[in-house]
Amino acid sequence: MNNLVAVATGISAGNLSLRAKATSDDEVGKLAQAFNEMADNLISSNTEIEKLLKELQEKERLRDTLILKLLSAQEDERKRISRELHDETSQALTSFMVTMRVLANEAKDAEQQELLNTSREIAASILREIRDLAVELRPPILDDMGLIPAIKKYIQKFEEKYGIAVVLSAPEEDIAIDSRTAVALYRILRESLTNVVKHTAATRIVIGLRLADHCIQLTVHDNGHGIQQEDFERARRQNRIGLYGMKERAELLGGSFFVRTTNIGGTELIVSIPLKLEKGCSDGTDHSNHAS
Repeated sequence: MNNLVAVATGISAGNLSLRAKATSDDEVGKLAQAFNEMADNLISSNTEIEKLLKELQEKERLRDTLILKLLSAQEDERKRISRELHDETSQALTSFMVTMRVLANEAKDAEQQELLNTSREIAASILREIRDLAVELRPPILDDMGLIPAIKKYIQKFEEKYGIAVVLSAPEEDIAIDSRTAVALYRILRESLTNVVKHTAATRIVIGLRLADHCIQLTVHDNGHGIQQEDFERARRQNRIGLYGMKERAELLGGSFFVRTTNIGGTELIVSIPLKLEKGCSDGTDHSNHAS
């Protein structure tokens, strides 16, 4: 019996190789035999669980690889359409407007001249919308000048549109990072500012961008009413893409994503993405009372 107790204690501690000595056919011997069979079944179950876990991890790896490829293809298509709208469609409309102006100047009839001027104004309005759409799809400045200039340009338009003051703390010169990381951070920033407008009633936003411990870190802090844990649960139940889309973008690049209500009020978003995928990120922040 002492041997059985010792083996049971060892197995409960994780040593599944231990076996009880079944030296008799009495009740203790039968109990020892049943105990050994249970230990064998545990090993078999653990082996099966480990196999299933490896299969699951492989499927998750393949899923992440596929999502990255899909995101990359999506961004390439956005970039292509944006360039086409900017270079071809915009130029065609500009030429059309010039033609309308020439015809209006040469028109003898006042009614015809007014019609041509109206057509030119409509074309000018369409041109503005097309240029806005091209920037929405993929801002050329992101590819031509880098992440920080693109963020500054977007902040300028954001302030003009919504009247919310935005303060940016970032290096003077652009940060040398790969295109995927730059696009991910830009998309996350835009989505986070959209969330501020929709959900927080904030009047001021502070954005930080810095390099730390082989990572690039983006922070967005607003002075709104804050986000509570039930807001995240509600977003999860409603399958809202915005919040979890940001999280997915960061994690696909080996990064981390946190959103929390701060002690001084408002909501703070913290995204850290490693400059090299094989390295992790440590942002040195206490993430208690956070949603990730």
